[in-house]
Amino acid sequence: MQETEKQILLTFSNNKLLPLLFGEEDKNLVRIEEKLHVTTSTRGNTVSVSGEGQDVSMAKQVLDAVYAKLEKKHEIGLAEIDAVIRMVTGAKTGREKMAGDVVIKTHRKHIFPFSPHQSEYIKALLSRELTFACGPGGDGENLSGGGSGGFDVPGEKSR
Repeated sequence: MQETEKQILLTFSNNKLLPLLFGEEDKNLVRIEEKLHVTTSTRGNTVSVSGEGQDVSMAKQVLDAVYAKLEKKHEIGLAEIDAVIRMVTGAKTGREKMAGDVVIKTHRKHIFPFSPHQSEYIKALLSRELTFACGPGGDGENLSGGGSGGFDVPGEKSR
């Protein structure tokens, strides 16, 4: 059974955030179009998204999530766009709900999950006294594990 074409209009209230949402030369919108097989067009503070029904719904979730991150003054680049897309498509397949406020806060920056698996890992780090992670080098086990260590211990300083 073939899905029907769908079009939605999204309106964003803060015009100052739109260049960050769209990206330089609309690169963020282009990435969303490529990954989710939708078409976007902009006019003022309105974004039109069209395509297959479920793809349009996922694109809306991505744009809303990225805009919410921008409202919280988080930096957004293509890596963050890809991460939000992975989170949304992971939620579609039932793997994981959107990360929402799953974050490790350090004194330098906030560390967000870039995939449903990383979201599960960060939740485990934050909810358990001891969490082990193994995987190939460069997956961020040390950064996120070390970034969370000691921050939740009342009355003690992190080293």
